[in-house]
Order: sequence, then structure tokens, then C-alpha cells
Amino acid sequence: MATDLQSGHVIVSGGIAAGPKTLIGVFLLRDRRESPLVDDTWIFNGENWLELDLKARPSHRQFAAMSSCPDERGVLLFGGHGGEGRPQHLGNTWIFDGENWQEIHPPISPSPRQGACITYDSMKGQIVLFGGKDANGYLNDTWILNLSG
Repeated sequence: MATDLQSGHVIVSGGIAAGPKTLIGVFLLRDRRESPLVDDTWIFNGENWLELDLKARPSHRQFAAMSSCPDERGVLLFGGHGGEGRPQHLGNTWIFDGENWQEIHPPISPSPRQGACITYDSMKGQIVLFGGKDANGYLNDTWILNLSG
């Protein structure tokens, strides 16, 4: 989840659908093993949630890193864990402009990972990604993405 600073909307993409299950009128959270990964995109405008029906979007995933992207691009998403079929660590980069997702292909990118920390550095005008976890364990690396150049 990240905030699109231009629109002020909160953007949510992917995750685990852990909706309620009913047992004799009582709501219980689903067991995570029963909950599928999702590839949906939701916008919260301060009053209501709106699910977008998008053809192009990141694949099913959880633990992706998302950051505000204050130029006209909206929010950026990197990596996560999931994908189609056998779950795996993902290493793709997507930008959501408030209406559509577009995958971008920077010439140099972090290795596939889940759970990285990511933020926009307003002083330098760049995205900073740190750490996360891959199949070998926790990572201790820092990456910079400059979208203006």
C-alpha cells in the first residue's frame, strides 16, 4: 500500500484475500493456507474503496514493496512473493499512474525479493529500496532508482 501524493488516494495492490468465514453466525478470519494471493488494485479516496478492473497489472503477490512517486507517475511497486503457479520471489517493477499499471524495465535492478523497505527520497528525487528476503535469507543491500533520468 502507498499514497499517490498527486491525487491523495491510497493505492493497494495484491496481498492475501483473508476475508471472513461464517460459522454459526460468527465471523472468523480464514486460515492463511486457505486464502489465495490476489492481483487486484484498490483505491481509497478518503471516503470509499473502489476496486479497479485493469487488464495490465502486477501478478498475484504478497509482501511487495510500494512507494509514493511524487512526479506524475503515482506509485511504484517492486518484487514480492507469489506469481502464477509455484510461488517464487519476484523482481519486477511496476508504476501505477492513478489509472493503469505499467511494467518498467530499469537497466539495473535489485534481485528478486519480498518484504523490502522502499521510500521516496524527496531531497534527491529518487526511490530508495533496502533489504528484504530471498530464498537464501535476509538481504542487507540498498538500491536507488532515479525515474527522471
